[in-house]
Amino acid sequence: MEIGALTSQLFCLTIFGLCQWPNITAYTVPMSAKPDTVRPVPSGETPIQVVHISDIHVDLSYEVGASYDFTKNICCRPYTAADAPGNNSYSAGEYVSSRHSR
Repeated sequence: MEIGALTSQLFCLTIFGLCQWPNITAYTVPMSAKPDTVRPVPSGETPIQVVHISDIHVDLSYEVGASYDFTKNICCRPYTAADAPGNNSYSAGEYVSSRHSR
């Protein structure tokens, strides 16, 4: 790193909190024209139904019935007795979808 370079300024700011934010460098992103598209002709067949599940992960501390009221960083864990299963108004089910996540 060179003293005064953008990288050193950002390092000083984020690690030590001693430097000012560097000036913003303006730039443009070239965009090409959108290609013409033609929609396919409908087949007349019965549409299929698809389930798209994303962001799958295992939370070993997840507890069915724990509160999913988002007052904590991560939901569905019995942080306190009020969050425990049976003691809350927002009981988490067996699965929590993205609509329940922050």
